[in-house]
Amino acid sequence: MQPRPASLAEGWLEGFEIECPVHSGRFDIRSGAPLAFPVTEPVATYALRRIDGVLHVVVPA
Repeated sequence: MQPRPASLAEGWLEGFEIECPVHSGRFDIRSGAPLAFPVTEPVATYALRRIDGVLHVVVPA
């Protein structure tokens, strides 16, 4: 079975967990760790900075 493209930006957030809108797998938004089947691999996470009320993603070099 081919994985379907999905965006966690369209998922549901509750506390520190985000749920994928396609397969209902859940991830910890702090670490990217998988929390519920069918996901088994972590997703990348990035630090944020707030500057003058605007959030900036801190991308590693």
